Amino acid sequence: MSKAFSAANNIGRRTLLRRLFLLCVLICSGISVQAEQVTTEIAIITHPQTKLERVSLEQIKKRWLSKTKRIYQLQVDIIDIDENNPLRHQFYSKIIGVNDSQLKAHWAKKVFRGEGLPPEMKPNYVEILQWVKKQANRIGYIYKKDIDDGVKILFEVN
Repeated sequence: MSKAFSAANNIGRRTLLRRLFLLCVLICSGISVQAEQVTTEIAIITHPQTKLERVSLEQIKKRWLSKTKRIYQLQVDIIDIDENNPLRHQFYSKIIGVNDSQLKAHWAKKVFRGEGLPPEMKPNYVEILQWVKKQANRIGYIYKKDIDDGVKILFEVN
């Protein structure tokens, strides 16, 4: 009987350890999600001399999906961030309303039909800032916390 009790006791310990491990994983996941949510304020930015003051969510969606080249009759160039950057995923899911596979399918159709190419990509927000600052009528997106005085905010989302 003591062997049976000992075996049951070992199984109970294993189950308890598994549950504690799972609890730790869940707690740590919650902490990382909360930390990510703090930094996810995204801003659409432009050169200070661009003749736009604000843009609507609908205009942003249309421009980044290449359904139009203009915002308020003004032709604007856009820039994207590298596919592996978390900002890109947040931008497309929160603002544009598509996930990665939907975005890839969208561009595959556009390219196949000869209707356009995806926007040029930069590897990080620093290069996006530099690109936007070089010329009027350029817009991009970065985290709001990374904005400096050399750009103008057109749209913000938390």
